[in-house]
Amino acid sequence: MALGMTVARVKSEMTECEFQAWIVYDRLHPFGDDRADMRQALTSCILAESNSKATQHFKINDFMIGQGHQRQTAEEMKEFLMGWAKRHGKKRKKKKG
Repeated sequence: MALGMTVARVKSEMTECEFQAWIVYDRLHPFGDDRADMRQALTSCILAESNSKATQHFKINDFMIGQGHQRQTAEEMKEFLMGWAKRHGKKRKKKKG
C-alpha cells in the first residue's frame, strides 16, 4: 500500500527490474513509516535537549519506537500502574459481588 496500489496491481503493472530498482532507491533514500518514525524521534530529541538540564543528554534511540526496550510482563505493568495510582492518590475500586 506504500506504493498506492494493491499487491495484485503492482504485480501486473511493475516489472521485477523496476521493483528491484525501488528496493535499491529505498536503501539509499529511505521512505515510509520507519523513516517517519526516525524524523519524529529526531524532533523529540531536539525538543527534549532544549528543555532539559545541561547535565541531561538524550539520543535519537531514546525516542524511537521499539528500539532498545524490552517487553514488560503483565506483573511489571500491574506494578507500574499500581505505583502510579498510589502516587496520584487514586484508590483501587473493589468489585462488588
